[in-house]
Amino acid sequence: MKKCPQCGAIMGKDVNFCTSCGYDLRNVSVQKVEEAPTNPVENTAQVEPKQTEPQPPAASEPVNYGDQFQNYWQWCVDSWRNPGTSSPNVASWYGWLTILIEDAFVVLGLYYCANTIVSTLINWANRMGANINGWENFHVPFNIMLEIFVVLVIFEAIVIGGFYAGYRYVYDRQLSFFEFINRGAHACNFNLIISAAFFLLMLLGLNSIKFMIAVFIIMLALFFASQHIILFGDQGAVHDKIFGFLIAFAIIFVCLMILDSIIYSSMVHSIINQIMSMQNGSM
Repeated sequence: MKKCPQCGAIMGKDVNFCTSCGYDLRNVSVQKVEEAPTNPVENTAQVEPKQTEPQPPAASEPVNYGDQFQNYWQWCVDSWRNPGTSSPNVASWYGWLTILIEDAFVVLGLYYCANTIVSTLINWANRMGANINGWENFHVPFNIMLEIFVVLVIFEAIVIGGFYAGYRYVYDRQLSFFEFINRGAHACNFNLIISAAFFLLMLLGLNSIKFMIAVFIIMLALFFASQHIILFGDQGAVHDKIFGFLIAFAIIFVCLMILDSIIYSSMVHSIINQIMSMQNGSM
């Protein structure tokens, strides 16, 4: 057996990560379980039972954020070495944290890129002698970037939820939603490197539209490929996998149509109104 040095939980000898706190147990030595004496009845008259005194409740140990970050970083390294083999004994927040970091990199990169493009267009129009009164100090509102960030997260949640429903139908097994997210994020965690590189290149001024489109296509392809790997790659299917894919596709399609009618249209109007109000206020 293995004893977690962080929370004290007892794990099996083959467990690599503590299921209670996510601590890395690969370097923890295996301890032998103490066996009871072979003849417990012998000499019972001479041995008096020990009176156990109630022990005070153990104080909760402070959370070691350094160890948690190290465990998360090790999970990321494992995902880059072996993307398709995710360990189930990890913290439930690894997958969502990775997705949020990727979205933040992309949105911030778009923010700097959009402002650079707007500034270039204003300077070009000024050199051409066009009337740019009120647009000299225009910049893209950061509230628009926050709205785009929220939309990206909702879109990813819809896709993951659709494939999770298809997975549950195909395999009929008790797999938690957060474990499913961890497996998907582990399989496409190269997007974390791509999004970070995209953000750095935007800061350096590489604001080519073709480059941005290529990055989006690559990240989107990896994201959808990871969901397909989980849905089609596992063994022990109870129902046909194609039917599971059709269920996932139907759920995603219906949810995106609803999202488009509720959020996307209103977001476009909100962006236009914010831009026009800023332009009118600067005149």
